[in-house]
Amino acid sequence: MEEKNKIEAKKIIEDLLKNLFSLLELPVEFKVIDEKDFYLVDLNTKEQIGLLIGRQGENLNALRTFLQLALKQKTGQWYSIKVNVGDWLERQEEYLRSLAEKTAKKVKETGTPQNLYNLTAEQRKIIHLVVGDIEGVKSDSVGEGRNRFLVISPDVSKKGNSSKEEK
Repeated sequence: MEEKNKIEAKKIIEDLLKNLFSLLELPVEFKVIDEKDFYLVDLNTKEQIGLLIGRQGENLNALRTFLQLALKQKTGQWYSIKVNVGDWLERQEEYLRSLAEKTAKKVKETGTPQNLYNLTAEQRKIIHLVVGDIEGVKSDSVGEGRNRFLVISPDVSKKGNSSKEEK
């Protein structure tokens, strides 16, 4: 039953993309790949890459949201979808990992919390995961809606726990 639902969901995503790009008159080729925990929509175009990505990935994010909502509407079930053009997702993740590591290093050196603004929920999630693997720092999301930001700060509880374990 689950396999049938996944095949149906993939077909719906493909139909949505075909119709959308036809309406927009954008020459975009795409593949929908069924990963274990999500669908990857891989877009390919020689033109309009900037238009597809948008400012800081806003258009890709909007496309992802549209696909998830439309799929939920048609199937009654939530599916996670990632949308990629070229190597945008890989470059974005690499940048966020680097930002998280540099910021964590600065926090450890100075002992002062650092705020990171203008991040999407997906970007904050990546940074939370990276910071979670770094000893001596922690991350928290603060604020609501568009004013939500990430704080990386020293984590004395992690230090305390590891020194207790060593004894």
